Amino acid sequence: MSSEVLAICKPPLQVEVAPGLPVEWSTVTLGDVVEKLAAGVSVNADNRQIGEGEIGVLKTSCVSGGQFVPDEHKAVLADELDRVRTPVRAGSIIISRMNTPALVGANAYVDQDYPDLFLPDRLWQLRTNDRADCRWLSYSMQSASFRRFIDDIATGTSGSMKNISKERLLQAPLVLPPLDEQRRIAKVLRSVDEAIAAADGVVREWATTFGTLLDVAFAEGERANLGDICSLIYRYPGFYGFDQLEAGVPVIRGEHLRAGRISRDWADFYFVDPAFSARFPKTILQLHDVVMSVRGTVGTTAVVDAAHVGSQISPNLIRLVANPGKIVPPLLYYAVQSAVAHMRRTIVNAQALPAINAGDLKQVEIALPSLADQPALLAELNGAAVAGADAVSAAQQARHVKVVVMSDLLSGRVRVPA
Repeated sequence: MSSEVLAICKPPLQVEVAPGLPVEWSTVTLGDVVEKLAAGVSVNADNRQIGEGEIGVLKTSCVSGGQFVPDEHKAVLADELDRVRTPVRAGSIIISRMNTPALVGANAYVDQDYPDLFLPDRLWQLRTNDRADCRWLSYSMQSASFRRFIDDIATGTSGSMKNISKERLLQAPLVLPPLDEQRRIAKVLRSVDEAIAAADGVVREWATTFGTLLDVAFAEGERANLGDICSLIYRYPGFYGFDQLEAGVPVIRGEHLRAGRISRDWADFYFVDPAFSARFPKTILQLHDVVMSVRGTVGTTAVVDAAHVGSQISPNLIRLVANPGKIVPPLLYYAVQSAVAHMRRTIVNAQALPAINAGDLKQVEIALPSLADQPALLAELNGAAVAGADAVSAAQQARHVKVVVMSDLLSGRVRVPA
């Protein structure tokens, strides 16, 4: 483990490297340490959070990030209240039994009772017997090896939705430390989770501040719509029917848009022949263009830097090109962010926008400062964006630390002294 990894662990972790599986550890199955695995019931509910005296049913998204998020629920309809069962209890693990291929099997530990929240049929609640600490087990079930097991057992004819059965889940292999060591491991990993939560808090605080800055930046000036300040807003819905190559022109997809930037993990891209790309000239990217997702995570945006000049975009993205007579090109990214935030505020309960098209975007109106004032505004926004990038990087680093520490502690390669 690096010094950076050790520094984040509380209490300070003293490394004791073990040559193999410790002799006092045993190999078991998940079923050996489970006392109960209970399902919920599907009930009709309103897509809103509960008020006083109401009952909620969890969404599968309540465990998607590896942490239990009780706010991810819906309000059960009055005539369905007598059908709910399996309330959320402290000291349990909530597991998604049906979800997308990447999220089926997602799980999280619950550290307190939520008597007004209940499970749907797509979630299970697991409680351990006296052989396992439930918090330790939740970390073990989030490990890379457990994820591989879930991938192997997940079934379903749909490519977008998979299931796991209780019988197969309980066959999952585990390496089981003594109970007191499980608790020491869980304590260290919980400290890493606390560091992640603190880093995420900094990101949220920055996002709120930056959102206010964007609102102010584009609150005054000549009213203009995106169709006026862009020389091109375009996507090719028919960008299909090509061979996916290992080299050539990279094709950017929605999942490559991260925190305003486009991924440079080229192993995650597919490529097309340059001659094929040339048949779609309006979606060949240039410096300072903005790309936006118009399907899936609609409204996610990123700016094109030098590394992605000449790339193509998938049909689920749209290209926006600045009109230099109206806007300094690098400022377009911030203008589009402001416009997307406004669009979200106009849609009730919108965490994401519905699918949109070029015509929709062209009609979105913002207040645009004069060309003379735009360079100073761009410098201010760039400075704030750098602070945000640093905060996001710190949060990502904390998550990397968790991956490293989990791998070492849960395998027994590194021991936590008593």
